[in-house]
Amino acid sequence: MEFADVLDVIRLRWAADPSRATPSLEGLVDPLIVFDMRRVILGANEAAEQYCGYDRDGLIGKSVDVLVPARFRPEQPSPPAATSEITTVELPALRRDGSEVRTVWSFAALGAPRPFFVMALRERTQIIAELETTTYATVFESSPVPIALSRMPDNTVVMMNQAFADLFELRREDFIGRSSTEMGIATPEQREEIARLMAERGSIRDVECERHTATGKRIFVSLSLTPVRIANVDHLMSTVQDISSRVAANAALAESRARTDYLVRLAKVGFWYCDLPFDELAWDERVKDHFFLPPDARVTIDTFYDRMVLEDRDATRPRSKRRSPGAPRTMSTTGRSIPRAAT
Repeated sequence: MEFADVLDVIRLRWAADPSRATPSLEGLVDPLIVFDMRRVILGANEAAEQYCGYDRDGLIGKSVDVLVPARFRPEQPSPPAATSEITTVELPALRRDGSEVRTVWSFAALGAPRPFFVMALRERTQIIAELETTTYATVFESSPVPIALSRMPDNTVVMMNQAFADLFELRREDFIGRSSTEMGIATPEQREEIARLMAERGSIRDVECERHTATGKRIFVSLSLTPVRIANVDHLMSTVQDISSRVAANAALAESRARTDYLVRLAKVGFWYCDLPFDELAWDERVKDHFFLPPDARVTIDTFYDRMVLEDRDATRPRSKRRSPGAPRTMSTTGRSIPRAAT
């Protein structure tokens, strides 16, 4: 809870019981101390006792300076400004056992006409941890990449971002506390395969697999799983990318290629290609057979000419040399091949 919210709670408590000299601080988790204009401590809660190492009787009636290391104490203490604005100072707090802890001190004035002050003590590392948690939560939620966090070993989802919910067409409140298998996103067999990969590799990255949305639509995803430990409990962080469009495009390309190959086989025509300038030529088995070459033969432009009848070879060579980048893309010629190099 932010200190401003703590102050609001204290004000409400005091308004409900104005007979008290100072409001109740009990039940509030932050270490809280009340002191007056003379800097004398009037009250403290249990959290303050634990933080400072004093019992309440050991604090009440003493100056707040007892909690400040001597090197930081003012030579002539003065009362703080009686303002309701929150003042924040960072300096070590001195515990009863003499140890020091980096602390953020926040205080503000309450009450009139004789104000008193409420002060919260928070360890700096706790504030940093809360800030990091808030930052990570913001990044997690705003990420366009679908992300989910599952508790192990039961694979129960404890957290997901909106991108994950949108991808799988579900409401977060329906999925939290359940596994992907229970939601029908993955089949038991698919989960077993992922578990096997995790056991072998420790983590997985960009594994392509099939999944289903909550409405039953089949999608293809690239799945990455990373083990993380949170609050001494093992979790898995899942990041998912929808590759359904790419899988569909590859399937259409493969089908088109299969049809082309079928037509080529029916036509009994050989195909070959090469990059310019001429070097190695890519011939299919039918072309190699036309030129009396084995299927695994390496073919160069010299092989092409050497396997042609001499007069056909000489007629073809100039035509190929005359071709330039601006010339037509197709060329037609007729020649006869021979089973060995021409002599």
